[in-house]
Amino acid sequence: MLALTLLVSTFAASASPVVVCGLARTHVGQVPASARLVAWGRFLTGESRTLAWLDAKAKVFVFDGGSRRASAVSQVDAPTAAWAWDDIDRDTRDDLVVGGPAWLESPGPGGAQTWEAHTQAKAALRAIKVVDLDADGKLDLVVGTTEGAIVVWRQVRKQQWDAHEVVHQGGGGWTTADMNADGRSDLVFADGWYETPVDVITGEWKHHALLLPRTHKDATVFAFDVNADKRIDVVVASPQAEGPARVTWYQAPENPNAPWQPHVVFVSTNNTPLQVLPHVSARGTSLIIGDQQGHLTQAELSNVGGLRSECVLSRSFRGDLHKVASTADETNSFIATETNAQGRVLVVRWQTPAAKPDQTPTPQPKTRP
Repeated sequence: MLALTLLVSTFAASASPVVVCGLARTHVGQVPASARLVAWGRFLTGESRTLAWLDAKAKVFVFDGGSRRASAVSQVDAPTAAWAWDDIDRDTRDDLVVGGPAWLESPGPGGAQTWEAHTQAKAALRAIKVVDLDADGKLDLVVGTTEGAIVVWRQVRKQQWDAHEVVHQGGGGWTTADMNADGRSDLVFADGWYETPVDVITGEWKHHALLLPRTHKDATVFAFDVNADKRIDVVVASPQAEGPARVTWYQAPENPNAPWQPHVVFVSTNNTPLQVLPHVSARGTSLIIGDQQGHLTQAELSNVGGLRSECVLSRSFRGDLHKVASTADETNSFIATETNAQGRVLVVRWQTPAAKPDQTPTPQPKTRP
């Protein structure tokens, strides 16, 4: 599984970041055109990041900065349209979570080693979340299968995981967020949320209605406090029955029994699925939106509702958009892939630049592709 090794000579990061739309853009590497999914994590050591990718033949490659080579480290057995990475076994190195689910354990320095696959099942997956659901200090998995099942995998120990199917919702976006401030992450859909019990396997997952419109099967859902009012809002990016795809922020009401106020904050030029990530900085909350026409857009939201400004980050977006990490110093950092004029696939990191003394942020113009 290990033998294939590729020489990669173009992984040098750009010398200094370029600021676009108030975000610092840094080139962190290049991946082959065959890369389907891309990650940038602390895979080989706990200190520095390197690239990993899944190719069209379901092989996982990891780039080793020491040897300047990318090596095939594993073969994914189950189809996956998503993956995730985090330090599953708390050894300071990030591991990969792929279809099945299965998590691929990083062996540490020496990127050419085979990564041990800890396979829990062999289901085809369309979504994966890594989160400590029950607040026991161990990371758990929540996966969405291509058949519409949402399954929780609780980590008992490194080699033992218990599973429970929470709901079979047949499509539509979902996410995790602590909706009731009890310290446990809940499962959130556009039309309601399931309260995580103390025991995620045997406990009752109580449903709470949100009464928002039912989402398209290719929708993306986020739940977080958009406007700093200490209430969890819901953001839905979805194709429409008619007209172009759009992103809607549903503002949580002060009265839990009142309607949620919708704010349409982005309308696409077509009706294909959108990729969306939240980005929070001193300026406020933005949504980073990637479409299938190659546009990566930053939509800054107003705390009083709606859109404050919109700015195009890139016109060569390729399709990978991921948060870099959940650690405090990198909460607002994300990566995206884009294609340059020569057809090469570049991996770009975007983050809020460090503020300089006496520097006043310059308002960005509203531009559209």
